[in-house]
Amino acid sequence: MESSSGIKTEIKKGLRPTPKDKRDISFGAVFSLSKLEELPKEFSIGESEILDQQDTDYCSGYATCAASAFQELKTLHPVWSFAVSKMISGDIDDWGQNLRDALKAHTKFGAIPITLFEVNFDSKYRDIKNFPDFFDTAVYHKKQSYFKVDSGNVFDDIRLALYANREEKWAVITGVLWRTSWLYAPSGIIPKLILDNSGFGHAFIITGWKEIAGEPYLVAQLSNGTDIGDKGKFYFPRQVVNREFTYGAYTFKDISSEEAKKRGWNVWIKILNFLQEWNIFKIWRIGK
Repeated sequence: MESSSGIKTEIKKGLRPTPKDKRDISFGAVFSLSKLEELPKEFSIGESEILDQQDTDYCSGYATCAASAFQELKTLHPVWSFAVSKMISGDIDDWGQNLRDALKAHTKFGAIPITLFEVNFDSKYRDIKNFPDFFDTAVYHKKQSYFKVDSGNVFDDIRLALYANREEKWAVITGVLWRTSWLYAPSGIIPKLILDNSGFGHAFIITGWKEIAGEPYLVAQLSNGTDIGDKGKFYFPRQVVNREFTYGAYTFKDISSEEAKKRGWNVWIKILNFLQEWNIFKIWRIGK
């Protein structure tokens, strides 16, 4: 929604809580991390193209595509990716999506360049069947794995993962209960105190951190155009991140899922995964 002056006054909610899953693999369990004191005062992997999801619930598709674009060197089609995630979760008409199913769209099927098909917000495109068949093309922009990066201190875990991935420019995909008042934050700097109790889940990417008044702030790149915040970016302080970022934080990485599981799962998680897959297989067999 925009005001009479053309400035956005609302962002539609679109991010659901991420269901707990012990099979999520911790980034720090597989990859080496720097010590906190070794991190620079400021750091950035840059930015991918900032798009505008308008009044849709497609933020998870926009966030994952924005993150993937750093390696694919293309702007990817967020509506197609959102529709694929809805195919995975099986709830096409339900509002919003969680991060894990949004990530799976990229690791299971890939993504397509935004130039391949016109971006259309008609609700029929929530259903992947209404797109031409792009799955053979999508595999060329497929990610291999994703990892959870919020293992304790979310603010520092995100910074450590970003810095560990600095050469390949892997962004962190996350989300927060977005407060409407934040849209008016001067220069996009999110206040430490929460004065607005209204909110809704919104997904975006973290691309680095910068120092403001002597303190580090995470740099969030949204998908709501460049007329809000600092040309589409916002800056989150440690207190808000550790308190409010409750939807999970993840990063892609091109390491095979088999290798990731070998290095990141203990024996109990492997047994749990086996039992869950066996039960799904058993139900499938009974239903045939």
